Amino acid sequence: MLNFTRDYKLAVKELLDQGLSNSDQEVINAMYTGKMRKPHYIKVKPYLCHQGQLGLYGADSRYFCLGYVCKNAWEKRVPQPGPVHKS
Repeated sequence: MLNFTRDYKLAVKELLDQGLSNSDQEVINAMYTGKMRKPHYIKVKPYLCHQGQLGLYGADSRYFCLGYVCKNAWEKRVPQPGPVHKS
């Protein structure tokens, strides 16, 4: 994680030096394009959900898949409290 953070900061600096700026998501995407990719960059694995998987559709199935996969795994491991009933 420290290596990735270092690489991310270097990519941000490189983009700023070129007068460019964007969201974290777009900086990370740019890091792995042919123009910016460096041989030492940490390898990343994209997580793509199928349409409807975990209730995700459209662009959400690309952008939010990993978060929902993690949430789903956590909810399976840790019992969730049931609804509170008032008497």
